[in-house]
Amino acid sequence: MGLTGVHDFDRRDCFLALQQLHTGRRLKLRVTKNIPLELLDHAYELGLRTGFGDKWLRIGSVKVFMDGALGPRTAAMFQPYIGEPENKGNLNMDGEQLFEFARRAADVGLGMTVHAIGDRANHEVLNAYEQLACLRDRKGPAAPAPSHRTCAGSSS
Repeated sequence: MGLTGVHDFDRRDCFLALQQLHTGRRLKLRVTKNIPLELLDHAYELGLRTGFGDKWLRIGSVKVFMDGALGPRTAAMFQPYIGEPENKGNLNMDGEQLFEFARRAADVGLGMTVHAIGDRANHEVLNAYEQLACLRDRKGPAAPAPSHRTCAGSSS
């Protein structure tokens, strides 16, 4: 009954405040603290992993922004926005770059939270996740891979 938990995407000052509330037993909301992409290496150096913490305050995933939003017409699209023939939005990185970041995060036990609004941005995310699944399958999957997936260099 009511709001019981949130995902926080703010930065260090907010995390320090949340820790202070938690230590003083005044944190009344479960908080999953996500890590900005540019701090992935720092999280690795500290040994942070998704899920570390307790039921009130724990580490979440690495946050990535693939594109913008629909309102300001910055979401990455395949077709240009109506009335703006040169504007297809902004793609912050392609699927290959996302794959590399996600692989690095997974190697140290961190998940990914990806903001993708436009159809082109979502297409890139799905391509990156397919590559991650193929990599997992080559390393020894915990569960059988779907039969429709075709991975480069594999016979499936």
